[in-house]
Formats: sequence, structure tokens, C-alpha cells
Amino acid sequence: MDMVRRSGQQGVPQILVGNDIVVGFDRPRLEGLLRRYEGTSASDNASPGVSLGVSVADAAKHAPHIGSGAYVGSVKPNTPAGRGNIRPGDVIVALDGQTVTTADDVIRIGRSLQTGRAVPIVVIRDDKPLQLALPT
Repeated sequence: MDMVRRSGQQGVPQILVGNDIVVGFDRPRLEGLLRRYEGTSASDNASPGVSLGVSVADAAKHAPHIGSGAYVGSVKPNTPAGRGNIRPGDVIVALDGQTVTTADDVIRIGRSLQTGRAVPIVVIRDDKPLQLALPT
């Protein structure tokens, strides 16, 4: 109800990113906000584990056709995600053999990772599952 009061919109999807509200499915604005709020991302909150180098948000809000997972808003170059071929728009559904249902799962799992090994990751890209490995 607070978002309806803040945005003045009712009956349309509303996504809260930081302190900003995105009304409807404005993907360019959403991706821009995810990049802007990168400071609160899995890349920075993964300490003391591995810094993955991605900004993520709940896929249920950003890619509702997929459902659960972590929507990738941006990828930093020369990070495990960058070297592992993760792309903005991917939805992470598994990391290191664990199911990912929200962005918080990526942060939690990232904190438990150790450096020096390839970490398996499953993403949805172009509506198809894709298995990759993140070099840590």
C-alpha cells in the first residue's frame, strides 16, 4: 500500500529498487537503477566469501515469466561473473549446487564460497537453462 501512496498508481506492477519506484515493465529504467544501486549488490555484500561481480534483484519482480531466481542487472568485468560469461538479463537459478530463489540467496551462497575453484552456476538465458562455471 505504501508504494501505491508513493507512486499514485494502482493495478499495475510496481518495483522498488532502493528508494526508486518503477511503474510497469520499464526494463531500461530498471536496469539503470540496478546499475545505480550496485553498491548494495552481491559483488559488495559477499564478504568474506567470493565477490561475484554482479548486481542482482529478485527475478519474481524483474522477470516474472521465469518466476524465482536472481535477475542479473549488471556484471563487472574481470570478476568471476564477468569471466564466467554471466550477462545482464540472465536469471540465476542455481549456484554451487544450491537452488537460488531470490537475490539474497546469491549473496548468502557467495559468502560461503572459497577462492581457487570453478563454481557451477545455472542461469536462464533466452528462456533456456544454461550451465556455466565461475572461476573464483
